[in-house]
Amino acid sequence: DWTPLTGPLSVKLSFRFKNGHRADLWNLPKSLDAFNGFIWRDDKQVVKSEMELEVGEPEGTMLIVEEVK
Repeated sequence: DWTPLTGPLSVKLSFRFKNGHRADLWNLPKSLDAFNGFIWRDDKQVVKSEMELEVGEPEGTMLIVEEVK
């Protein structure tokens, strides 16, 4: 059984899209709301974040979540 994280969190997000497709980096993290109740109780727990946007293949998203001690 998984229990959502409850303390302060650090999040690293990396987005990669195909040749020349540029997304709006500031809109991409809005999808973090989908993890409320699953990874963490509420995305307000994120106290530190790092984001990057790359062009290349394979396309994908990487999310790293760490508890802040």
